[in-house]
Amino acid sequence: MDDYHEMELSRRSIQISDLRDDLLFHRDRHQEAEDRTAQLERQMAKQKAEMAIRKAAAQEMEAQAAADQAFCLENQRLIQEDEEAAEAETTRLREAVAKASELLQKAQVQAVEAEKAAEAAKEQAKARAEEHAHHALQRGALEAAIATATEEMEKVQDDEST
Repeated sequence: MDDYHEMELSRRSIQISDLRDDLLFHRDRHQEAEDRTAQLERQMAKQKAEMAIRKAAAQEMEAQAAADQAFCLENQRLIQEDEEAAEAETTRLREAVAKASELLQKAQVQAVEAEKAAEAAKEQAKARAEEHAHHALQRGALEAAIATATEEMEKVQDDEST
C-alpha cells in the first residue's frame, strides 16, 4: 500500500500543484482585472471631472451669451430710441427751417414794401419840395409884383400930388 499511497500522494501533490498554478493564474488575472478596474475608475473620475469642467465652461458660456444677448438687445433699444429722437429732432428742425423760410419770405416782402414805401415817401418829399419851391417862387413873384405895383402906385400918387 505504500505504493498506492505514494501514488496517491503524488497524484494529489500534482493536483495541489495544478490547483496552486490555477490559483496563481486566477489571482494574477484577478489582480490584472482589479488594476484595469482601478485604471478605468481613475479614467472615469478624470472624465467626470473633465465633464464637470466642460459643463461649468458651457454654463459660463451660456451665461455670457445670455448677458451678451441682453447687452445687444439693450443697445438695439437705445439705438432705436436714438433714431426716433433723431427723426423727431430732424422733423422739428425741418419745421423750424420752414417757419424761418416763411418768416424770411415775409420779411423780404416787407422789406420790398418798405423800400417801395420809402421810395414813394422820397418821391412825395421831392414833390412837396418842388411844390414848396414852386410856391416859394410864386410867392416871390407875387411879392415882386406887389412891390412893383406898390411902387407904381406910389409913383402914380406922387405924380398926382405933383
